[in-house]
Amino acid sequence: QKDKSIKTSDDKPEYVKEMLENRKARMRKIILTSVIFIVVILFSTMFAIVNKNSTTFLKGIHLHGVDISGMTMNEARECFNEMLSVELMPELTYTHGDYTVTILPEQIEFKYDLEDSLKEAYEIGRNGNIIQNNYSIIINSLFGKKQEMSYTYNEELLKSIVEDINSKLPGVVVEPSYYIEGEELHITKGVDGLAVRKDELKTSTLIELRKIAES
Repeated sequence: QKDKSIKTSDDKPEYVKEMLENRKARMRKIILTSVIFIVVILFSTMFAIVNKNSTTFLKGIHLHGVDISGMTMNEARECFNEMLSVELMPELTYTHGDYTVTILPEQIEFKYDLEDSLKEAYEIGRNGNIIQNNYSIIINSLFGKKQEMSYTYNEELLKSIVEDINSKLPGVVVEPSYYIEGEELHITKGVDGLAVRKDELKTSTLIELRKIAES
């Protein structure tokens, strides 16, 4: 009597076994990837909800050189109101030899746009979708976010002050001129001298007005 052996799964050809193993490996990767994806989504959603319900500025947020992390809007507003009142008090003085001129912030209607700057800083990590918000939160927490405060000023008043400085500066350039008297043409020769670099003076004035006053 002939022996009849019973075939088992181990009797499958090698290529079939390899194919099944590859399929199992792919399934394990798909399942693992799905689990990770679901966990990330859940974590991101919870992270975004917690941050959205928070009433304080994100960690790492600096406005005008001040760390406002963890402050509420009112706390930050109070802090800046006090600081900016001191910052804008000092006079800005320029000298050239015996010539001295003083510029005050109110002379050019210089003022910080505090409310818009605070709102812009507060919206960081809140004004995008979940992925964008979480990215902002993590990046700002790790590396910080420095934001300058916006400001306004009267360009015409500043230009007028600079023109006045340029005209009163000792040794200033005198441009050639002429006038007619009767039938005679009178010409006045120009004089070489100093001239204010107007754009540079305007820029430096604004920079100085933005600096935080030393306590």
